[in-house]
Order: sequence, then C-alpha cells, then structure tokens
Amino acid sequence: MIDPSIITTSQYVKALKADRILREGDLEILNLMYNQPNHEASATEIACTLGLPNVIVVNRIFGGLGKRIKNHLNVRSLDDFYGWYFIAFEGSDDQQFFPWRLRPNFVRALERLNLVTRGEMALKTPVGEMYEGVRRRVISNQFERNLKAREKCLEYYGKKCQGCNDEKRYGKILLSVIQVHHTYPISMIGKKYKIDPIKDLIPLCPNCHAIVHTQSPPLSLKELRKLLP
Repeated sequence: MIDPSIITTSQYVKALKADRILREGDLEILNLMYNQPNHEASATEIACTLGLPNVIVVNRIFGGLGKRIKNHLNVRSLDDFYGWYFIAFEGSDDQQFFPWRLRPNFVRALERLNLVTRGEMALKTPVGEMYEGVRRRVISNQFERNLKAREKCLEYYGKKCQGCNDEKRYGKILLSVIQVHHTYPISMIGKKYKIDPIKDLIPLCPNCHAIVHTQSPPLSLKELRKLLP
C-alpha cells in the first residue's frame, strides 16, 4: 500500500496528462484552491464560492479525481475504502469545516503542466473557527465557533461518528477527518450565547455531517440514524 505523500511530481504529471483523468469542474476547483493560502479550502467554502449545490458535490469531485489518479498509477492507498480522497489532497482537523489542501507534489505537477494560474480568487466563507455565536455580515451571515468547545466535545465523545459509528468501514482515516456538528444551528439563534460542548456539539464523519445539512434546519441525530441501514 502506498503513502500518498511519497507520490512524486513526475507521477502526478504522468497521471494528469492521461485521457479522462481531469473532468469537467476539476480545474475550476483546483485553480480556486491553488490561489488560497497554503492551497487550502474547505468543501463548504468551495461550494459557496463556485455556486455548487452542496459539499457532497465537491467531495465527490475530490474523490473521483483521486480515484482516477490512483487507478492510473496502479497504486493502492492506505485505506481501501476512501483513501483515494487523499491521493491528491490532504487535510487537517484544525477547523469546524474540514479544510482540504493540495499536496505539494500535486501542486508542482499542476504548475509544470500550466493547469493553474495565479490570480485573485477570494473565498466566500471564512476559514477557521473563531468565537461563539456572534453574527456578522461579510458575504453572508457568518458565525464564530469556539475551538475550545470543539476540543471538549471530542474529549467527551472521542473521535467517533455519532451517526454511523462506522469505524470498521473507515478505519484509522476516520480519526483524521472527524468533524463537529452543532446540534442547534447558531445561525438560527443570531445572538451570543454559551456553548455546552456536550449537549450542543457532536462528532460526525464528513458523510453524516453532509447528510444532516441537506435540509434546513438540519436533521436531528435521531432522524439521521433512521436513514442509516
């Protein structure tokens, strides 16, 4: 099995030059990420900026591109289920909205093939977690989140999805992508308030987190679990 961090620039170049690796919409997202600090943006920010329906569409594009590169290079990722997401991208668990980042050698390959162009490409949502519940106007209403509350939530529940709890399927990769969901959207409160990290926050995997936000207000944990097999 291959660690995506050791895929070379030349290997990425070889894959990107092949037929049917890059699909419609791929380069638009890649250019947007390329022009962000650290070549980093969350699926939420990308969807909002490019006018895509939801984060599921963005994550599907990430996964599809990674899987095509993985198959072309004939490598096996660290995780057999969803490891292809991390073939061209990496991420961190620092923020409320899981930030994706272009891998350094993948960036070099894009530059070598002139597939990306430097320019001003601002995101429409803020990067990172801040303080709790203060409404502001930037492009849309934005709400600050308390990082300490998030940490306490994960300390209490552990990095286990409270929806599917599907550790066997995702394996260790789940630990690196777990997200924290606010059970009662602070966008509906519109005022400063004190977060209870146990009652107000729950850990969810990216799939479950995306599903609960397919409607407004979001699905409850009970409603989410009813959808699961």
